[in-house]
Order: sequence, then structure tokens, then C-alpha cells
Amino acid sequence: MSIRITERSLYPIIINVLRDIAGKYGISISGVQEISLPNRSSPDIWLRIDNYKVLIQVKIDTTEKIIDDIAKTYPIARQLGFDLIGILFPKDIRQVRPEELEKVGPNLRVSRGLVLTAWQGIDLEDVMLYGLIETVVKGLVEFRRVQVPLIDYLTIARITRETIEELAVTLRGLTGIKQYFDGTQAIIGSFDYYRAMLEDFLNEEEMRIYTADIMAYLLALQLLFLHIVSRRVYNKVVLPEVQNPLSPDEYGDFIDKLYNSIITSGKDVLSDYHKILGSILHMLEILRALKTLEPNSYIRISQVLAKYVYTFYPLRPEHVKEELFGRIYQFGLPPETRKNLGLLHKAPGS
Repeated sequence: MSIRITERSLYPIIINVLRDIAGKYGISISGVQEISLPNRSSPDIWLRIDNYKVLIQVKIDTTEKIIDDIAKTYPIARQLGFDLIGILFPKDIRQVRPEELEKVGPNLRVSRGLVLTAWQGIDLEDVMLYGLIETVVKGLVEFRRVQVPLIDYLTIARITRETIEELAVTLRGLTGIKQYFDGTQAIIGSFDYYRAMLEDFLNEEEMRIYTADIMAYLLALQLLFLHIVSRRVYNKVVLPEVQNPLSPDEYGDFIDKLYNSIITSGKDVLSDYHKILGSILHMLEILRALKTLEPNSYIRISQVLAKYVYTFYPLRPEHVKEELFGRIYQFGLPPETRKNLGLLHKAPGS
């Protein structure tokens, strides 16, 4: 009977590659141990990379959006005081013969490598194990030099896109509620560019769909901008902190929490950046009304927003150096909406 490759059989390979690369850069690896976590069929591993405690969670053949990966795994790591490296291998790794693992180990394909550490926030897709580990180690070397975490702007953009898509699905189902639809129309109409596009090219049915998409898009971008400018410019936290975005106690009333937190802590930010953030409270007021108009949708939207805001803390988008919002603009809206509104290559005001 052939021996099946499991997550656990990959641990020695990962540790060997990590030790090999870390040694080349003068990084110490110590304290390797297995640890059993809730809702996991096999133990994970934790170790110290220099003085940082890191949980390495290994999976084979799972399919999760990155935002769901973070929401499910990172709270567990943080409760234990660990940073997190998640490594997802494709199912075809099971075709590798166990006796060949050590030989081919560095070249094993990784479907996703999620790195949420003190020195780095990045989600890598379709890389070799060696490349993933080298990225982690090089990131720590650079962090030692500059003392600023390396945050990947494409990862932030992907999470924002996932959030917009999730929000849009729920918001599209609410366009038949007059109070909700009239409110969103008023918000969209305050942006000359979007109002003109909707009026010129869309019939009523299409307008309802695209209004929902644009509402989701604007809300996600304004929340991200509010977080970044609050941290960078004002050195303070405006958005509510989320401990566990999958707990009903955390997300059940998150829209209200968002609104109240922004009102309480963000008045100066809203005043100084009114042209950009002027509609955020109006959008949240419309969503707050869903608590009585459409309670199930209120809960779903609250959870989506709780997951999204939660990712701001491990990923720290305020440290992104690249042009983040331009990148999100390119593919933030669902593709069909982007195409039909003529947004594939043109930005508002351009």
C-alpha cells in the first residue's frame, strides 16, 4: 500500500528549506514544535524566526478567498501570540512519491503563500516553495534595515476586490427596497462622473445593478482610505478593532459600530478630507436602516465589512509605498460593471 502525502509529511521539507535559506542570510531558526489548534485534523508547527514567534499552517487542496483565509486563521494565531505563514499546496502534490519529497522539496509548487508577520504582509500565488521562503527571509532582512514592514499593494487590492464583489452580491438584492434605492441613487448622483454614465448608457434594470456595484466600490475604497489617512496623517485609529470577524458578537452589529466609531474618533479626518470621505456616513446610514428593513442583509453586510476592516490590522495598508488606489481602481469594480460603465481605462476626472 502506497503512503499518502499529508500536511504533516511536508513539515520537515518546509523546515529544511527555511533553515537553508535563513542560514544564507544570517537569520536564526529555533524552537520548532508541533501545536494542535481548534478545528484542525492535524497539528501545525510553530517556531522562532529570529525573535519572532511564527505559526506555519500547511494545507493541501483547499479553496478559500484570501479574505476568508485571514478571517479564519489569523485570529487563532494572534490569540497564541504568533505571526502567521500559511502555505497551501495543490492536490497534485499527493502524486509525489514520499521518498522523492526531500529531493524535490524546494521546487514544490505552492498555490498560495500568505505571510502575515511583523515584517511583511503579502499573499503570493503559484510560486515554488523555495521562492516563497526566500521572500519571507529577504523581507525580514529588509525589515531589519529599514524598520518598516513590507506590505504588498496587490494583496490589499485583491482583498478590496473580494470585498466589493461580496458586498455587491447582497446590495443587488436590495434595489427593490425604495428607501434603500433612493438613498443610494442620491449618493451615486453626488458624483458627476458616475451619474452621467448611469444616465447616458443604462436602462432602469441595469441602473439598479450598477448602482449596487458602485455603492459597494465606493464604500470599500472610502473605508480603506479612512484607515490609511487616519494612521499616516493623524497617527490614530478611527475604525473599530475586530478581534474575531467570524464571531456573531463581533459582526452582528458591525455597521452600527463602524458608524459610531467614525463619528466619535474621525470628525477631524472627515472634515479635512470631506471631498473624498463626504459620503461615507451617508452610506453607513443607509445600511443601518436595513436593520429593520432587511435584517438578514444587514447581518450579511456587517460580516463582510467586519472581515474587511479586520484585514487592515495584519496587512497594515498604511505602509504601502506604491500607488494603491490606482491599482484598486483598475479592477475594483466587478468586471461587467467596469466594462459597461466605460471604466476599464479611464479614471474619474481624467
